[in-house]
Formats: sequence, C-alpha cells, structure tokens
Amino acid sequence: MPEDADVILAQLLLSRRFVEIDQLHEAVEYQRHEKAGGRSPGSLGDVLVAKGALSREKLEELQNIGSIEVSPAKKRFANYEIHGKLGRGGMGAVFKAVDTDSGETIALKILPPASAKEEDSHLERFLREARVALTLSHPNIVQGKKLGNVKGIYYYAMEYIDGKSVADVLDGYGLMDEGDALEIVRQICRGLEYAAEHNIVHRDVKPDNILITRDGVAKLADLGLAKGPASDARVTASGITLGTPHYISPEQVRGEEDIDVRSDIYALGISLYEMVTGGPPFDGDSMGVVIAKQLSDAIPPARDVRPDLSIATEYIIDNMTQKDRKKRYQTPAAVIKEIDGLTGKRKRPRLKF
Repeated sequence: MPEDADVILAQLLLSRRFVEIDQLHEAVEYQRHEKAGGRSPGSLGDVLVAKGALSREKLEELQNIGSIEVSPAKKRFANYEIHGKLGRGGMGAVFKAVDTDSGETIALKILPPASAKEEDSHLERFLREARVALTLSHPNIVQGKKLGNVKGIYYYAMEYIDGKSVADVLDGYGLMDEGDALEIVRQICRGLEYAAEHNIVHRDVKPDNILITRDGVAKLADLGLAKGPASDARVTASGITLGTPHYISPEQVRGEEDIDVRSDIYALGISLYEMVTGGPPFDGDSMGVVIAKQLSDAIPPARDVRPDLSIATEYIIDNMTQKDRKKRYQTPAAVIKEIDGLTGKRKRPRLKF
C-alpha cells in the first residue's frame, strides 16, 4: 500500500491539476519496482520531480498546505475564539472555535496564505465548498455558516459536529452493526436527495466525509468537489478525474461530463460495503490499479467477507454499485425506499464512541 503522505500528495496533485493520472501511475509503479529490488525510491514527490513531471517549487507549495497555525499567544482569529485544532486536511487546518458575536461553537477551516491565490484551483475548491454549503440547509448535511477573508487569509465557518466520521468509527471499533450501517446510508441519502433537488452532486462521498453525531445523526461533509449549477467550467467540463479512487464511480474515472447523483449513490454503496465488511471492495499497490478495478471488476460479494450479512443488504449494495449507472438505483429516494422495506422505521444508529 502507498504511504499515507504519498496518498495525500497524490490527491492534492490531482485536485490542483499539477500532474496527470498517468504520470502518477508511472511514479507509483517506479516506487514499487525500486522497493521490490531492495532500493529506496524516495517519496512520491521526489520521484515526480526527478522524472520532470513536477517542479520542486510546486512540490514545496503542496508541502506548505495546511501549515497555518494559531499560536498559543493568539487564541483569536477574526471574530472567533480558538479552542483547539480538530484536524488538518488537503485544504488547511480546521479548528474548534466560538463565534464571539453569537456564542455558538463552530468548526473553522482556514486556508493557508500560500494557497490563497485568486488563480489557484485549490482556492477555487475551498471557495466552492463554502459557497455550496451556504446554499444548503438540511439536517443530514454539515451546515455552512460564513465565508470570509482577513488580510488575505480565507476562512470558512461551519457547523461543529460533536462526534466522529464513519472512517474513525471503523478504525476504532471495527465492523458496524448492519442495521446501523443501513440507517446511516438512509440518512445520507436524505441529504443527497436534497442536494440533488438543488442540482448539487457531491462527487466525493466516502467514510471520511460522513460524520456521525453522538446522538446518531449522519451528516455529509466536505463539499469541496461538489458540482453545482454555477460550477466553474474547468470543474464541470474538464474531463479531469475527481474523487477518491476507492469510492469513485466508473463514469467519474472516464471523465464524463454529465455526472449526476447516481455517482454519489455508487460511492455511498462502496461506503456501505466498507461499513459492513471492514474494507472497500477494491485495493491495489497503486491508485491506477484501484481505478482500473473500478472500471472493470465486479464488486466481490459482501457475504463472502461477512457471511452473517443479510441477503437483502448485499442486494442493496449490489444495486447501488452497478458499473452501468442506468442499472443502479436512479435516485437516493429509491435507496431509502429499499431500506425502509427491509428494516422498517428505525431509530438512530446506536453508535458507541
């Protein structure tokens, strides 16, 4: 498996369009070949620079992403009082903060100054996430609060979630109860249905982007790849593969322009598979291998991995993850109807963390 730092770098490279996926695949294959021969190939970034696919300047720019800090002596940013860091991702650091005007606890995402350039695609993604979230209001989507800029530093305030991501739950507690997993999918489908009604496609549904509150409410997060009616032409019609390899739909891999909610249904189906089996259906030594499997390989039967799983849940997974999107559930509402028919009206997930 690729190193975590290399995976993060690869995702940043693709999202910012610094390299083509074929160049990434070639670099990863070179790393694997060198390791197999007992040699140290260096990091993915170093390999890409050595091959002339990436400049050292661009690599250093990516390595600076997320480096912004709030010093202990300065616990305020704009009109927010900082109460600690929640995490760091491809688009900067996220802090727990309190809005000093309203007293509300929020999550505050701050984009590093090095990435805050008007022509920068990373800034475009940051602004797109905030603007899309600010237009949506649904209990199963993380609510946007405010987008702002202080002395050239962009920030985005959003709903604070007291809970964990599905990925964190799986990492810490193992397989999910089948009923809980289906209820999470049902709730996220409500959010996706609402988003689709507003012509929004998420395009990066995965366990990391599904948050669960302590009282069992599932919320869809990270709209940085979301496609809306006013999306930039370079995002909607570039043919660039966007998404995360383990969850990306075949039509996204092919770079098709008319991506719709059925791609989100596919990714959510892969996520459901992971919730009930412990891992995604496809893996490989490189992103290229995983993406190739998304295009051509059938999903391994979930019951082969977890024999106690019901036939009905395996049926739902199969119908969410058909390679041909015309053969999938056509709307999130159809998935909800199927789950309701299987489980009836359920209470919120009984997650323990």
